[in-house]
Amino acid sequence: MKYIFELITSPFGLPINPIYEYIILAGIGVIAFRIAYDLAGMIGSNSFERKGLHWFIRLLVFIALWTIVRVIIWIAQNQILAFIIAGVIIGLIVLVWLIRLIITFVKRKKRERED
Repeated sequence: MKYIFELITSPFGLPINPIYEYIILAGIGVIAFRIAYDLAGMIGSNSFERKGLHWFIRLLVFIALWTIVRVIIWIAQNQILAFIIAGVIIGLIVLVWLIRLIITFVKRKKRERED
């Protein structure tokens, strides 16, 4: 199982200095191990089941944490682009909210005229 886990997670490099990358990936590995160990202990009923569950949970947690770190690194390296994307997303959210507000207002006025 360990070999399969290392084979799957080996291409997960980060676009930063290799020393920092190894430190971050080691931290992610420790956190993933601890979460998987605790969850598998609570859920699994026998040793074989806990072992498989541990590695499955560990892989999912590792990928999730790696993705979060990767996004944070990308944002740090591309701040202007990240602010533009965030602005566009916030603008779209506000636009959808305004459209829903207008539709609700128009429906309410239409009902008041019918009564």
